[in-house]
Amino acid sequence: GVQWRQGAFALRNASSGGGLAIDDAIFGRINSYEGKGGGGAVFLGFAKRRLPRIRPTLLEQTGVAALRFDFPGRRMQLSPV
Repeated sequence: GVQWRQGAFALRNASSGGGLAIDDAIFGRINSYEGKGGGGAVFLGFAKRRLPRIRPTLLEQTGVAALRFDFPGRRMQLSPV
């Protein structure tokens, strides 16, 4: 299940010290995840738009316009443009 929290949230870049910080974010904290088979995974809120009945997404609360994932290199790049 998910516990919804409100407060400071940050993604930090370990090599440069930079990152993304939100002072008053609404975000979900995963308590547990039980796979149902297949390629399922936990949804982390990396959506920019949502339906009105859904809680705010993480990206909706930022100035991030694009994401780039390097899965083999275990990197994620956030871009405002």
